[in-house]
Amino acid sequence: MSQTSLLSLIAFLITLTPPIAAAQIHFTATLNGGEEVPPVITPASGTGSFELSGDLAELRYFVSYQGMTAGAGGLYAGVTGTNGALIRILTSPASPSGTFSGVWRSGDAVPLTPAFVDSLLTGRMYIELTNADRVVGGGIRGQLVLSTSIHFEAVCDGAQENPPVPATAGGTGVFVLD
Repeated sequence: MSQTSLLSLIAFLITLTPPIAAAQIHFTATLNGGEEVPPVITPASGTGSFELSGDLAELRYFVSYQGMTAGAGGLYAGVTGTNGALIRILTSPASPSGTFSGVWRSGDAVPLTPAFVDSLLTGRMYIELTNADRVVGGGIRGQLVLSTSIHFEAVCDGAQENPPVPATAGGTGVFVLD
């Protein structure tokens, strides 16, 4: 399936999603020195998981790395093989192996705008971590790639019944369309 067809299917499915369920669009990134421009040799590596909310107003990220002490992290606008503009700085954990995690919202000081969402959906965004020691070859980078499956989450409680009922029970359903 082409990327355009997949994006059209995602947009269509999001419009069908009832208010009791939340659809997310998932992205992944594999970070290594070979993705840097120019490529570098480093033992550092990382993986990233990104979740764009169904209303396109929130991007959750979880990026783990090992083999380096990250001094800075950021999301950049750019395609594979080119350097791009810094979009958002990520706060850095202070350990040789750690995780960057957080939420980027449309209401933040540096907002998640429709233009940034477009960059994300069309494969023009990457994450880069730089080494705190600023040693040559210490950075790693990974392009954010659209996941091939669509994930849905449903929150279950008495308020979702028709008519709503008082209930102390609840649950969550997670579904994957592959």
